[in-house]
Amino acid sequence: MSETPPLRRLMAAKEVLAVADEPTARIARLFDLVWLEPAVIRNLAMSMAKLEEIQDAKVQLAALPQVERRAGMVRRLEVLDQ
Repeated sequence: MSETPPLRRLMAAKEVLAVADEPTARIARLFDLVWLEPAVIRNLAMSMAKLEEIQDAKVQLAALPQVERRAGMVRRLEVLDQ
């Protein structure tokens, strides 16, 4: 009878450990999420700063005369077409 290849034995052992160690695996997944928090907070802060910048730009555009806004839109389209 042939012996089970080492890789297959390792995979089978991992499957057994995964089932037997489900609470620990669940806790590890929870830690994975918690460790993401600083990066998520940084991304959120950067997104909020960009959103504030966008909203400020909208206020400034709304305050411009229509002729200037239209000229700016035309110029923007010209730049995008290049």
